[in-house]
Parts: sequence; structure tokens; C-alpha cells
Amino acid sequence: MTERRRRSAQSDKDAASARPDDTGELAIVGDDAIRAGMLLRMAESDRSILLAGLAASAVVVGIYWTSAPAWLLVAFSALRLAATLHNHLTCRAVVRLGAAAAYREGYLGKLELATFLTAISWSFTALFFESPVLEHSATVLGLLALVAIQGIILLITSFSRRAMVLLVSTLWVVVSLRIIAIDDPHKVGILVAGLIYECILLRFGFALHRQMVASVRSNLVSDVLLQRVSALHARMRAQRDELAAVNTQLTAALDLSIELAAKDSLTGVLNRRAFQDRLTTDRRALRLGSEPSALLLLDFDFFKAINDTHGHSAGDAVLAQCARALREELRPLDVFARWGGEEFIALLPCTSLQDAERVAERLRRAVSETRHPSWPAGVSVTASIGVAALDPQDGFDACLAAADHALYRAKAEGRNVVRVAARTP
Repeated sequence: MTERRRRSAQSDKDAASARPDDTGELAIVGDDAIRAGMLLRMAESDRSILLAGLAASAVVVGIYWTSAPAWLLVAFSALRLAATLHNHLTCRAVVRLGAAAAYREGYLGKLELATFLTAISWSFTALFFESPVLEHSATVLGLLALVAIQGIILLITSFSRRAMVLLVSTLWVVVSLRIIAIDDPHKVGILVAGLIYECILLRFGFALHRQMVASVRSNLVSDVLLQRVSALHARMRAQRDELAAVNTQLTAALDLSIELAAKDSLTGVLNRRAFQDRLTTDRRALRLGSEPSALLLLDFDFFKAINDTHGHSAGDAVLAQCARALREELRPLDVFARWGGEEFIALLPCTSLQDAERVAERLRRAVSETRHPSWPAGVSVTASIGVAALDPQDGFDACLAAADHALYRAKAEGRNVVRVAARTP
């Protein structure tokens, strides 16, 4: 049944020929779509039709088991079985094809024909009637059973006005002919009562048909609107995903631009502005003021001679390789930047002046030992370093001035040395 329901739902979607309406309605459903939907509903009720038909046939056979000839009971049973099987196969074909395809292939007419065959098979019950009708319990029970069965079949055939008319008229004509044929003294009353009943039943069937049309239309419109909402949701989700992807790209591009703006393009270390921003924004993370810190100012010795002798490309290669060597000697916490030209600066948080001097000496040795295949033959480089303690009361500028003064002393006292400022000016 699950597979049948899935196919039925898909068939309803196929049957919905809805379009936007310029008159104010949300959707307009065509008549063909409604007929196809009603056809599918009829086919989906096949299981209940099958079981109810077989049960009713067994009841009729039971009523006339003792009073009717055996050949008549066999003929009735065979006719009922044939009509039930034809109806069942037709319904299965409709469910298999789907509403729209089944309607296009004319299965509405086939189901109406199945209704006619069903009416003929049930009309066969009239052959069991005996005269006088109202004085034979089996005949009265047969009439009552036929009335009940007709009402049930009318409910099932409400998918089509034509099918209902075929059902009612066929049963009425055959039963009326049988009543007339057996010469019952109450035949006129029975026929009139039967005619009134058939008219009431048919009117009720037409009202039921209108309700079914309204129900099918409502379901199809709901399905169309649901499809529109689903499509809109899918578009919104796709746009949201696309927007998220664009935002991710923009964020990545922004991060990259910030990183590029913060780094020196030649050496890959922080530039002067980024170094100063770190001092402003990361004071708590660097624990400036709460722990002793030191500042190193480094300048390469006779670097201009390298540029003049071997060209600026050689000088750039020396700067880049030496900056990499210096960065490897520092901690991740240390803030290292190119201060300008061949001058570099390093802030050493949580570092005493004595420890800073040892770090500076290690950096000086790292520069003097640095070599690279890309350098011109015979090129070597040294660095002079000035060290100063960062006093929060005096501020960064005073510390920088002290480190610069210490660097000047290192240059004046022979270069390739480390000098420590005694105190910030």
C-alpha cells in the first residue's frame, strides 16, 4: 500500500494542470485535471470495492441458497466474479499509469464501462424474485440487499455522473421488468416506490459528486501551492547557500587582505603599522605593564654596500632569508616586524632585560651564520642590536628611543654587537 500511495501522490501531481491566475485566485485547476484526480480516487478504492463486492455476492448467494436453482446461483456467481475481476484489473491499470496518463488513455470510460458491467451483474439478482414479491422472505431480503448494494456502489461511482446514471437506470430497468413479468398484485406500488427511491438516490449521488469535485479541486490546488512553496523554499535555500559561499569567499578575501596589509611584502613579517596596532590592541594578551618586557632594535651592518655591489635583488634576498632566520629564533608570543629599510624590531613580552640580552645575542649569531644559495658568492651579513626594557610608566616611545640609542652605540663600537640601554630616557 505504501508504494501505491507514493504512486498515487505522484499521479496527483502529474494530473494538476494549474497555472497562476490573473483574477485573484491562487491557482486555477482545469476540468481535465479534476476528472483525472477523481478517476484516481476511484481506482485507489479498488481494495475496498473488491472486498465489499465479494462479501455482498456471498450474502446474496446465502439468501437464495435454498430457494434458487443451482445453475442460476452458479451463473450469478460467475457473472459477479467476472465483473469484479474486470473492475479490479482496470483500477490497477489506473494506479500503475497515474491519473494524468490514465485519463489521457481513456480509462475514465473504461471505469464507467466497469460500472455498467457491475450493474448488469447485480441486476441478475432480479431473476431470483418470486411472486408475490412481498410475501416471500427471500425476495424481500434480496430487494433490501439490492437497495443496500446500490447505495454502496453509488458512493463508489460518484467519480462520474454518467457512471451513476448507468448504475441507477440499469438496475431500475432490469428490476422493473422483472417485477412486471412476475405479475405481482402490488407491482404498481413497488415500481412507484422504486422509482422514487432511485430519484432520491440519484440526487444524493449528484450532490456527492459535487462534493467530490470540490474536494479533488481543493487537493489539487493545495498540491500546486505546496509545489510552489517547495520550489520557492528550494530557491531560497540555494540563494542562501550561494550567499553563504559568497560571504565565505568575501571573509577569506578580507582576511587575506588584512593579512597582506599587516605583513611586509618582502620578508613576510609584520610591517611597522601592524606592529604598532598589536601594541594597541593586544596589550592584555601581551601582558604589557603587568610583566617585564623588552624591545630589540636590529639593523644590518653595511647593508647599503650589498645593494650597491650586487644590486637590490640580492639585497632583497638577503633581507628575506635573514628575516626568516630571525623569526625562527623568536617565540610565537614575540612580536617581530620590519621597522623600515634594513631595520627590524622585536617586542619580547614577559622577558627581563637580562633574558632579552641573551635573545639579542642569539639573533646576532643567527644573522652572522645565515647563508643561502640564492645569494651572490662571498656575500655575508652581520647585525647590530640595541636592547631596552619597556617601562609602562615611560611608554613605548621612550623605550624605542632607548633601544635606538643602544643600537647607535653598537654601531659606534664596531658593529655586529649587542648593546643594552641602562634605562629608558
